[in-house]
Amino acid sequence: MAAIFVVSHQSSVSIPFDAPDYYAHGISYTVLGCLLIRALAGGDLKAMTWNLVLLATVIGGLYGISDEFHQSFIPGRHPSVSDVIADTVGSLAGAVAGAALGGWLRRPTRPSAHPPTL
Repeated sequence: MAAIFVVSHQSSVSIPFDAPDYYAHGISYTVLGCLLIRALAGGDLKAMTWNLVLLATVIGGLYGISDEFHQSFIPGRHPSVSDVIADTVGSLAGAVAGAALGGWLRRPTRPSAHPPTL
């Protein structure tokens, strides 16, 4: 969140490859969503639930709204609804990716059909 705040505080931000602004928002908030769900699960990848996905998405979306409000005070920056949407969708994508990783780690391991021979 601090990194997003610092970048948002800049009057001008160059986005690589001339990508639209909402791409940068989506990517940065995808990372945030993944970090949020990990933090909400207490660092335990196996403890991630759909409720935590929802909570991480809401927190990311609310931070996106606060980020756009913050940008309204920075010369050369303007708040945008499409950026808030990209922030929220990015937070959801990151949270789902984190939860999917947790689900993959929770899957039962199957014993080998052929035990190792000595």
